[in-house]
Amino acid sequence: MGPSLNGSMKARRDAAWTTMKRIWKPVQVEGGVIPLWMTWYERQDLEDLFREMRRRPSTALSKAERTVRARAVLQARSTKDLQRSLSAARFGTVLRQFTFPEFLELGPHTEPGTGSIYFNPSYVQHLLENAESIANYNASAFSKTPGGTGSSGTSLEAKPSDEAKATLAPNTANLYALSMDSEMPSDAIMIKVTWSQVYNAPSNTPQGFDYIKQNYVDVSAVMGPKLNEGPAGQWVKLPGFGAGGFPGGSMEGDAAGFHVTDDQGREWALMGMHVASKSLRTWQWITFFPAPSYSWRADKPDLGPWQLYHYQMATVSDFQEQDPKPWSAYEGTGSAHYDAQAAAIKAVAQAMNGVQWCANPYIETNMARTNCIGCHQGSPRDFLATTLTKQRSRNVGDFSFSIATTRSEFLKVMQENVRRLR
Repeated sequence: MGPSLNGSMKARRDAAWTTMKRIWKPVQVEGGVIPLWMTWYERQDLEDLFREMRRRPSTALSKAERTVRARAVLQARSTKDLQRSLSAARFGTVLRQFTFPEFLELGPHTEPGTGSIYFNPSYVQHLLENAESIANYNASAFSKTPGGTGSSGTSLEAKPSDEAKATLAPNTANLYALSMDSEMPSDAIMIKVTWSQVYNAPSNTPQGFDYIKQNYVDVSAVMGPKLNEGPAGQWVKLPGFGAGGFPGGSMEGDAAGFHVTDDQGREWALMGMHVASKSLRTWQWITFFPAPSYSWRADKPDLGPWQLYHYQMATVSDFQEQDPKPWSAYEGTGSAHYDAQAAAIKAVAQAMNGVQWCANPYIETNMARTNCIGCHQGSPRDFLATTLTKQRSRNVGDFSFSIATTRSEFLKVMQENVRRLR
């Protein structure tokens, strides 16, 4: 599968859309229908799941015993509390990437993105099975290095420490998950979602339209040259405040797409979604965002009952682009929409000069020239936002930034057990 995706933009996008269709599968719940991914556990739920797993503490559990115990916990709590999930506090949580000081080095940006991290059951089970190993792993691999190199990408790889209490030795099964006994299973998926609050329409908007305090960006072919402006590139902001249909500079009405309501009755719109699928060892990285053009959505399949008409998708499967003409499958079809997609892919490919591109204007804000995998290879310690090529041959937490916070929560639960046994 790997060489096929790396060598074919069409195969890469088709695989990404297949993943998107799967996670947007309608699920019936009390009161309505929601997409499958909203039923998955979030980062904030992991502490309670591990606490449940540790209610009967036992030392030196075998891997098989840990698997049985983790599976039992997930079966007992197979349905999460959606009201707890749909909370203003979770929607408004600042994403961890915006807490790195190096982010400010990339230039001015809009407000830091807020949102939630979701994990599918396969991911959560593996995490619970390895929770104690993660908690006991070398702490320096999860925290910022004093005087670190930040976004330059020249810092040393995180290496296991001889002083670690339970540091696992690297092996062929865990090179990208040094804190675990093996990497995530091939069906694991992690999702980063950013939300923006919906407000009542100001007086100068069409009657009945709500709006979101966000500006659209132009992701058409004109964005290509902008990727070469500075180390992080620039987005092309759409000017003006349009009326009706699809606005120019502010998201309003139907254009805003998928909405949810929080525990305080406030409405939020889905502004961006990063999806990482372990279908490839270094994951396939997919991003999803609203924009007015057809540049990255001409080939979009039906994603279910929700209004996702304006959402676009980009994806990468590796660092280097091995498709010599990644736009070729979409040109010459006689469709203006496919022509727009071909033009955008061509312009971006030329600007990236042999490197794959995948970025989201509402999650990265001011980081337009990136490809997800480049930044995540530094996780959870180093913020490699402008690093586009492979710099690391291994990883502590299988490319997850949030695992640093998760580790702290696992340690908290283990310390609770120690106090209870005294």
